[in-house]
Amino acid sequence: MAARALGAGCKIGYCATAQVYHSHNYTFKQQYKRNFDVAVFMETYKDEIKCDGTTGEGIRMVLFIEKKLLKQFKIGAAVHCIFDSAAKFLATGPEESGRGRMHSTDKIAILMATYNGEKYICQQIDSILSQTCKDWELYIHDDGSTDNTIAAVESYVEKYPDKIHLIDGKSTGGAKYNFFYLFGQVEAPYYMTCDQDDVWLDKKIELTCDKMLTIENKADVPCLVYTELRVVDSELNTIADTMSGYQSLDCHKRTINQFILQNSVTGCTMMVNMALRDKMLHITDIDNTIMHDWWAALVAAQFGKTAFIDEPTILYRQHGDNSLGALGINKLSYIVRRVWQKKQIQESMRLGRLQAREFAKTYNLPADSLAVRYAALEGKSRLVRQRFYKENDMYKTGTMRRLGQAVWG
Repeated sequence: MAARALGAGCKIGYCATAQVYHSHNYTFKQQYKRNFDVAVFMETYKDEIKCDGTTGEGIRMVLFIEKKLLKQFKIGAAVHCIFDSAAKFLATGPEESGRGRMHSTDKIAILMATYNGEKYICQQIDSILSQTCKDWELYIHDDGSTDNTIAAVESYVEKYPDKIHLIDGKSTGGAKYNFFYLFGQVEAPYYMTCDQDDVWLDKKIELTCDKMLTIENKADVPCLVYTELRVVDSELNTIADTMSGYQSLDCHKRTINQFILQNSVTGCTMMVNMALRDKMLHITDIDNTIMHDWWAALVAAQFGKTAFIDEPTILYRQHGDNSLGALGINKLSYIVRRVWQKKQIQESMRLGRLQAREFAKTYNLPADSLAVRYAALEGKSRLVRQRFYKENDMYKTGTMRRLGQAVWG
């Protein structure tokens, strides 16, 4: 690190009055953290320092030292050596532990899934670079683009090698698979997911992170924060001041009852902590999920906390190439289409029940849990389904959605 600093033009200074307390008298917890940090460094820079795993040699060394200490009747030292070595082993793990994952040196890992996004991706990345909060790294995985998306990304990687990373990997087959793949590739305290065609307002990360810190009183509690959006057209002209108003969403209804039936979390606004990321990745079959953000909302509502910021932090761009986007639910064209979409509404409800079944199976939820009982509605009569909705106060928001649920749901 010192050599890199000097190479970058930095100068050396000496302070004679500075004092440093240096000790190796660590507690078990301190030793764990120390060796974990060392392991992260060695994994991150293994190509530069040519360091391979040494677990086998380490075990032989520990056994050799233990025999020596026991022969000398130094029981206390032998016990300390065992605990010290256990801390190192747990922190670095066996050979496969942590291998293949990137470790973010900053607090927030931004995950961007791309596919044929050359038209708008530079605006998106520039808006991230302009954030007031700089404690982030951007990780991008492309899903087999046939345009110049990768070339555009590589130009940023070359310019900002410490902040922007292109993750190699084969095509995953769609946005939700790509985001789940990204979650599994990066280690960080916090994660944000990012589309390739929006514009982040300059305080997006700062506001979201501040909110996260207010609800996350324990690191092992899954937490999710999401925000309002401003809906814009391809030229960033405002279509609607808020996504919730445009789509008739109630983002203040965040119970598990609501999230099982309807998702109000837009992935490109959300931040999740590591506890939620870890819990999300327990999933057994991604095919049975609808989207990564909906799955995150379910996990947070069932096992942790959610929070909503009632302020737009993003310009949510709508254009002809969007694979997913916002629909004006109160527009006449939408209403006319939905009136005759019996099959589409029924399929949407069926996929929701399939996702609930996957959720219940993944987390081994009890038979009386809401997810299990909702999934069991598959194949039941309309009367049984409607009674269930009423008993559990499960209604979609928006007049047209509520009508579709009542008639076809």
